[in-house]
Amino acid sequence: MSDEGATPRELLLEACRRNNTSLLADLIASFDTKKSNKAQLVDLLNTARDAVGRHALHVAAGCGSYEVLDILLDQEGLEVDPID
Repeated sequence: MSDEGATPRELLLEACRRNNTSLLADLIASFDTKKSNKAQLVDLLNTARDAVGRHALHVAAGCGSYEVLDILLDQEGLEVDPID
């Protein structure tokens, strides 16, 4: 068993479920402004899915997490029309 804590994907989805803007801001800040790390952030935002296959945007919208949605939509490179 690992004691490393939650993965970035788990943190992202948790922030989306609970409208936790500070968790999302901390997650985004954990990716440096270096181009390679920004690409990793964009990849995470565009590929993270929950257990039933919903993208982070859909999780946030489905849970009424409007402040998190606002932050996500401000992220450069976010795919705004993913298909679940």
